[in-house]
Amino acid sequence: LLIENGGRVDAGRVEIGDKTVNGGEKVTITGMAAGLPLRRSTLSVSLLQETFNVLGDVGTQIEVKDGAILETSLQPTFIGGFESGETGKVLVNNTASGLPPFDPNATVSSGALWHAQSIFIGGDPEAELVVEDGGVVLAGGDIFLGVFPNHKGRVTVSDTGSLLECSGELA
Repeated sequence: LLIENGGRVDAGRVEIGDKTVNGGEKVTITGMAAGLPLRRSTLSVSLLQETFNVLGDVGTQIEVKDGAILETSLQPTFIGGFESGETGKVLVNNTASGLPPFDPNATVSSGALWHAQSIFIGGDPEAELVVEDGGVVLAGGDIFLGVFPNHKGRVTVSDTGSLLECSGELA
């Protein structure tokens, strides 16, 4: 799935990947529409009490980049799975040269944002969250790494302007 140039997808529930089928599913949310008002490419998941899942084989990932927004603030997110062989990756970054970090009041292009609730990161093999090049992740709940036995989770936050903010527990 590719969402670009100010496109928007609203969904009640999203599950990316399924290791029992083909695997390697990828979702990319990128860029903004030209002109004003600023329209960011967006994937918004809206059902309460559902989960947003990124779990499959090693190639399963979602990338939010270059001014785009991933909105999952109403439900928990699982990066990785419950069974052996289930993993996942979420990248929040700016690959476009010179984009400043995300600014909700910007009238010009700014960085990528994931507005999340709680995030659970763990898989076998290792599941991963990467925030880099001015990407921003705002978690309104907890962030847990390696939730299940023998599952591994990794978070990387790198580069100036990149931010991972957790309103709850980081464990």
